[in-house]
Amino acid sequence: MDRKRGITSAAGGKRPARLRALLAAAGATVTSNDHDGTLLTVTGRTAADIGDLAAAHGLAIHELAPQHASLEQAFMELTKNAVEYRSATTPGAPADGRSAA
Repeated sequence: MDRKRGITSAAGGKRPARLRALLAAAGATVTSNDHDGTLLTVTGRTAADIGDLAAAHGLAIHELAPQHASLEQAFMELTKNAVEYRSATTPGAPADGRSAA
């Protein structure tokens, strides 16, 4: 997996809306599921990228926590476009597999 595609949780300090806007402008996807919007989930940037961006704009971050995909998540990401099952029957053919003749 590409390093920049990781998911990082960032406690956005006192100005999470500003951090969210900066991250989005830098091409990251940012979501928040907590009640006050201070815990951000960032996809598309590394923890170092997030920290550097916040520091460059004078924003304090209280916590950065990179989330690593499990083996199952990595497998699903790598195989998401693969077709696992294919139909062995031809449209219009009998369901029991015998020829129609």
